[in-house]
Amino acid sequence: MSKREELKKIGDELYKVLAQNNVTFEQAKVTLNYLSIKLDHEMQRTMVSLKTL
Repeated sequence: MSKREELKKIGDELYKVLAQNNVTFEQAKVTLNYLSIKLDHEMQRTMVSLKTL
């Protein structure tokens, strides 16, 4: 499965959960922005760790 397909699957699952819980679009956007920032941070930490090996 490509990264793109993987991300789409995750997005679809998130959408289902949000829809079930009646989360507004704005709340979802804020949550996704937060998750995106956390992911970026984790990726940067991983890259730094790999460089220091």
